[in-house]
Amino acid sequence: MAKLSIFILYLRLFGSDTRTRILAWVGIVFCIIFYTLGTMFSFATCVPQTGESLLMSSFSKSCTLSMVTIYLTPVVNILSDIYLVVVPIPVVVNLRISVEKKIRICSLFMLGIL
Repeated sequence: MAKLSIFILYLRLFGSDTRTRILAWVGIVFCIIFYTLGTMFSFATCVPQTGESLLMSSFSKSCTLSMVTIYLTPVVNILSDIYLVVVPIPVVVNLRISVEKKIRICSLFMLGIL
């Protein structure tokens, strides 16, 4: 949800820039599709067997297919975080302000990496 709200903020801040607007929409659509499918996949593969609790089912063999989700999700999170930081940089670079202010604004956007 946080990434979606930041992409929506980009739409509001940089709505006049077509390239940034398209990149923000790509990010919104990608996040919605990936996280929705990932959640559905996890629920579908980790159904508890008779006599198993939900916690115990996550360690059983019936849940091994979700290991793909476990390894794929952090990679996609890191890549989408980098994408989130890179999207506004071209707009900031093209602003008619001093280089010092451009560096300050870009570093403010890059605080999201932390």
